[in-house]
Amino acid sequence: MRSTLITAAALALIALLGGCSDDRVSFQSASADLPTRPPRDVPPIMRDMIGSEASIDGLSPILISGYGLVVGLDGTGSGDIPVAIRTVLTQEMARMRVGQASGGVFADITPDELIDDPNTAVVIVRSVVEPGAPIDSRFDVLVQAVPGTSTTSLRNGRLYTTRLFRGEVFPGMPDQQPIAHARGEVFMNPFARTSPGATADATETLGRVLGGGTVIQENQLVLSLDSPSHARASAIRDAINRRFPSGRGEPDTAIGRNEDIVLINVPRQYRERTNDFIQILLHTRVDQRFRQEWARRYAQSMADFPSMADQLSWAMTSLGEVALPHVRGLYDHPQPRPRLAAIQTGARLGDPTVRSYLEEVILEGPASARNDAMLLIAQLPPDPKINLFLRDMLADDDVFVRVAAYEALAERRDPWISRTRPGGKFVLDQVPSPEPAVYVRMQDEPKIVVLGEEVPINQPVIARAWNDELMVSSRESSAARVDVFYRDSRRGRITQDAIRPMLPELIEYLGHETTPEQPAPGLDLTYTQVVGAIYELLDDGVAPAVFVAESDRLQREVLLSLRDEAPSRRPELAGETEAPAETIRPEPTIRPETTQQTPARPADRQWVVPLPGRPQPSPEERDR
Repeated sequence: MRSTLITAAALALIALLGGCSDDRVSFQSASADLPTRPPRDVPPIMRDMIGSEASIDGLSPILISGYGLVVGLDGTGSGDIPVAIRTVLTQEMARMRVGQASGGVFADITPDELIDDPNTAVVIVRSVVEPGAPIDSRFDVLVQAVPGTSTTSLRNGRLYTTRLFRGEVFPGMPDQQPIAHARGEVFMNPFARTSPGATADATETLGRVLGGGTVIQENQLVLSLDSPSHARASAIRDAINRRFPSGRGEPDTAIGRNEDIVLINVPRQYRERTNDFIQILLHTRVDQRFRQEWARRYAQSMADFPSMADQLSWAMTSLGEVALPHVRGLYDHPQPRPRLAAIQTGARLGDPTVRSYLEEVILEGPASARNDAMLLIAQLPPDPKINLFLRDMLADDDVFVRVAAYEALAERRDPWISRTRPGGKFVLDQVPSPEPAVYVRMQDEPKIVVLGEEVPINQPVIARAWNDELMVSSRESSAARVDVFYRDSRRGRITQDAIRPMLPELIEYLGHETTPEQPAPGLDLTYTQVVGAIYELLDDGVAPAVFVAESDRLQREVLLSLRDEAPSRRPELAGETEAPAETIRPEPTIRPETTQQTPARPADRQWVVPLPGRPQPSPEERDR
C-alpha cells in the first residue's frame, strides 16, 4: 500500500501544475454494448499505442462484504439480529465446524449460543479490492455492528474469520464464490475519548481490522480490443509480454483468449503499483521497433504540446531506459508542465540525475508538491545523498513535510530508523528529529512513529487519560523515573510502575506483555488502546510533541462504493407488495468515525490535525 500511496502522490505532483489534458486524447472506452467501437480520435503521436485501440475492464475497486462475528467483547455485544441474518450466520458457522469436535475454541458451543453470547456481536464486514489484486494480497476491512441491534461497542474485540463476497451483502443473496476473507483485532477510533471500561458512544460500533483481509480469488484484468482481430490481439499480447516479461514460475503477463480479449496478469514487481503498470501498458506501442526515435518524438511533442505532457510521460516510461537521454533534456524546460512531467518520468525510470531536481521541488515548491516529490525521490536507486537530504527534511517547520520525509526514509529502509514491536502488536519506529511529533498509521499495518531525539516526558507532570484510569506523574523536575498508574476496569486490578521519562519507553510500556521470557513490566494494551492513551496523554501535556494521524481512506472508498451499489427503487413497483424480509437488501449505513478536523491541506494528502500538548500548570496552580 505504501507504493500505492507513492503512485497516487506522483500523479498528484503533475496535477498541481494546472491546465487540462488535450480533450482529443482519451483512453476511455466507448459503450460496452457495441461489438465494435468507433475509431478513437487521438493525435498521430499516440497512434499504435495499446490504449488507443483497446480498453482495460475491471479498473474500478470492487466492493466486497460479508456477515461476521466479533468475539471477546466486554458484554457489549448482542444477539438480537434479524432471523434471516441469523440463518446466514449459523449456516456459515456450520461450514466452519463451530460446535463440532474439530471446532477449536468453539467446539463446546453451538452457533446460536455463540451469536447470543453478550461478548459477541454480529457485524457487517466491508472493504474494497484494488484492480488486479493478486491472491494472498492484504488489505484493511471496515467492521460495523448490524444496525438496529443492541450492540454498544466493538472495543477490545476480535473479528472471527469472515468470508467476503462481491458487492453489498444481504440475506437471500445468490450463492457465489468468496473473493477474500478477513480476521483479526478490531482497531477502534483512537480519538473517541472513552476508557476501556466506559460507556460507548455511536462511534464504538464501527471499527476496522488493519491488514486483516486476504484475497483468495484474483481479480484478473481484461483487455478488450475496439475492433476484434486475431492478428491484432496476438500483436498486442506479444508487445505486452515483451515489455513485461514474466518471472520464473509466473504466468505470462498477457494471455490471448480470443480475437477481442486479452487476459492480463499483473507482474510481481508491479503488484504494489498496479496503477503504474496499467498506465505503462496502455501507453506501450504495439510495434516496439525504433524506440529511440519514438523517445525523441515524444520529448519534442512534450515540449511543443504541454497539455499532452502527462500522457507522453507515461509513453516515455513505457520505452524504458532508452528514453532517458531525451527525458533529461526537459528537466530544465522553461514551462512547468513539461519540466515536472519529465522529472516524474525520470523518477519512474530510476534516473539518478533527477535527484537534484526533485530536491529543488521539495525545498521550493508548494506544500503538496513538496510531499509528493519526497515520495517520488524515495523510488530512486540507493544513493547516500538522497538519504542525507531526507534526514535534513526531518527538521522542516511543517510537520506534514517531516512525516513525508519519514515515509520516504522508511521506503528506502534508512538505518536511521530504529524499529521495535512492543508485544508483537504494532510497529514502533523512532527517527531523530529536532521537532518532536508522534505519527500514527491508520491503514495497512499498526504503526506508531516517534519523530525526535529521545523525546522526554515533561517534568514535573500529571497527565491523565480515560477519566483518570491512566495517569503519568512526576513531582520532580528531573527525576530518573516517572510513575505510571493504571486501573484495569476489565480485569479489576490496579498496576503501578516506574519507567524512564522518555516517550518511546512509555509507548513500549503500554503495549508490552509481561511474560517469563520477557519479564519487563508492561500493561499489555491493544494497539487501539495505546493510540488512544498516547493521544489523550499528549493532549494533557505528557511530552512536548504534536500528534498526527492518517485519516480514513478506506471508509471514504467504501462509502463511495456503497453509493454506487445502492439500487434505486423502480417507480413501476411503487404500489406492489414488498418482497419477503429475507430477500430485502438492507439499506447500507456507515456512520463516519469522529476524528479531529483537518486543516486546509492539499487533497492528495489525508491527515488528522496535529494536536499540540496543553501547557503545563505551574507548581502553584497544581497545588491548588
